[in-house]
Amino acid sequence: MSLTPSRGGGELADPATARPSPRGYRCLACGGFVFVKQGPVRVAHFAHYADREVACSRETVMHEAAKRRLAEMLRAGLRAFRLQVACPGYTTAHGNHVTCSGENPALLTLRVPAFDAAGVEVPFGPYRLDAAASLAGGVVLGLEVYQSHQVDEAKRAYLGSSGVPWLEVEAISVLEKPMPWRAVSSSLGEVRCPDCRAASARAGRERRRLEAQQRAVEERAKRDAARREVRERITFVAWDGRGFRTPSEAPVGAQLTCPACKAKVTVRRVAGGRVFLHAQGEACDAARAWVRAGMYAVYRQLTKAPEEVRILRRCSGHRVSECDAVITERPPDFDEVKPDEPSLLLLKDGAVVGQVAFARRAPWTGAPHRWWLKPSKAIKRPERWWQHRDGGLCPACQHRAAKGNEHRRERERRERERVAAKEREERMNSPEHLEREPQMLEIARQALEALRLDPLWVAERGVVVRICERCIALTAYVATHGLEAVPPQAARALAITDDGEVRCRCMHCGHPGGNDHDRFKVLGDDLAGYELRPEAIRSLATPPHDPQRPAAREPGA
Repeated sequence: MSLTPSRGGGELADPATARPSPRGYRCLACGGFVFVKQGPVRVAHFAHYADREVACSRETVMHEAAKRRLAEMLRAGLRAFRLQVACPGYTTAHGNHVTCSGENPALLTLRVPAFDAAGVEVPFGPYRLDAAASLAGGVVLGLEVYQSHQVDEAKRAYLGSSGVPWLEVEAISVLEKPMPWRAVSSSLGEVRCPDCRAASARAGRERRRLEAQQRAVEERAKRDAARREVRERITFVAWDGRGFRTPSEAPVGAQLTCPACKAKVTVRRVAGGRVFLHAQGEACDAARAWVRAGMYAVYRQLTKAPEEVRILRRCSGHRVSECDAVITERPPDFDEVKPDEPSLLLLKDGAVVGQVAFARRAPWTGAPHRWWLKPSKAIKRPERWWQHRDGGLCPACQHRAAKGNEHRRERERRERERVAAKEREERMNSPEHLEREPQMLEIARQALEALRLDPLWVAERGVVVRICERCIALTAYVATHGLEAVPPQAARALAITDDGEVRCRCMHCGHPGGNDHDRFKVLGDDLAGYELRPEAIRSLATPPHDPQRPAAREPGA
C-alpha cells in the first residue's frame, strides 16, 4: 500500500482494491480530492487532480494512514499486539558492551485492556497520542507511529511514569506487514533475546566471581597491612633489669625494655602466642633486638668470667663411624673485648685475635678465629659456644683416620708395584727386548764369572746391563736396592760408598756404579740399561763347558 487516502465515509481505501469513483476519495495530508490509478505497468496508487499545485508528502500520508489503521484495528476488536522487541545486547564481565546480532529477536505480546472508545490524536496530559484506546474518558492504551521521528525522551519519560501501557511501531509495518511488528519503543522495556540473555547470565556470574575475588584481594591486603603494622612493633627479647627474657618468661601485661631501641614494650597475646609489643605508632627491628641481647650477654660473660667460656662442636667423623663425641676448645688469650655490632672483637695487645658474630651478614674483620653464635641460645648459656662441625676429629676418630690412611697408602703402594711389575714384564717379553737378550746375556755371564757371583742369587736380585761411568764399557750390575750390608757371597762384587750406599762394581775397572749418567746421554738408549729376565739369568747356573773360552779378567787388571 503506497498511498492510503480517506474515503467519503471516513474509512481507509487500498488503491489495489479501490473502485474508481470521481471525487470519491480524499488525501489524508491535504484533504483534497484524489483518484485511483490502476494499470498493468505501474503499481496501483492514488493521484491528485491536475488543479493541485503543491504535491503532498508521502511521509505525512503514511503517518496519517498508520494512525487511522491502528484505530480501526482497535475498533475491529484487536486484543493483543504481537511484537518483536529489539535486543539491547549485553555487557561482559569486564564492562564491554556487546551488540546483539538480531538473528533471534525476543517475541512479546502487549495485551489491549478493556476500552469503550478508540481514536486518533487523543490528548494525554501535555501531549497528544497518535492513537489511543479510552475507557470512561481515560486513556488505557497509547499508540505512537514512527515514520521519521521517534518519541522524544521527555514524552517517553512521561508515558513511563503514567503507568499506562504504550507502544511505538513503524508506519510501514502497520500498513504493509503482518504481525509480529518490530517495536521501536514500548512500556515493555528492553528485553534480551535468548542468546543474549544466556550470555548476560554467564557474564553476570563471571562479574560476581571477579567482584568476590577483588573483595578477597582487598581484604587480604588489609589483613596483610594490619599484620605488617603489628609485625613491625613486635620483638621477642627484652630486658627486665636483671637479665634478658623471652615473652614466655614474663606475665601478660608486664613492661620491659627493648634492647634495640630502649623503648618500653608490653607482653601481649598475638595470634595465640605471647610477644613483646611496642606502643602504637612505634616500630623496631626484631632481629637487631636479638643481636644486641646476645652481644650484651656474651660481653658480660667475657668480661666477668672468661675462663668459663668453652667452644663446643661435634666430631666430624659421625658420617663414617657415627661418632657423637664433643670436641671442647677454649678461646685464645685476649685482654680486651670491643663491641662492633653485630660482632664482638677479642683483642690482644691491640690486635684482633677473634671475632664473635651474632648475625650471618656480619662482615669478616680478618680475625684468625671466627665463631657464630645464635642470639637466642647465647642469652641462655653465654659460656657455651656451640659451633658447626668444621672437619675436626676427636682422638678416637683421629686414630681410626690414621689407620685408614695407612691402609690406603699400603693399598696404593701395592697397586703401584703391581702395575710396575706388569709393565716390566710386558717390556721384558716384548720382541725388541728379546731380540737383544742373547748379546746382553753374554755380557752378564762374563760379569758374573768375573765377580764370582751365583746366578741363582743374582736372579732373585735382578741384573741390568749398561755403560760404566768410568771406563765407558758395557758391564752388568746387580740390583742393590734394599741391601744395607754386603752379603758374604757378594763381597767381591759389591762395595759400600762413603755415604753408606751399597753399589755393584764394574767387571772391567771395578768402579762402583752410580745413577748419575747425564754426561753419557750421547751414547744412546743403553744408558738407561737393559734389564735381563730372571729366567735368562737362571739359565747361566749350568753353563756349557767350553775349553777354548779364555779366563775372565780380574777387576782392576
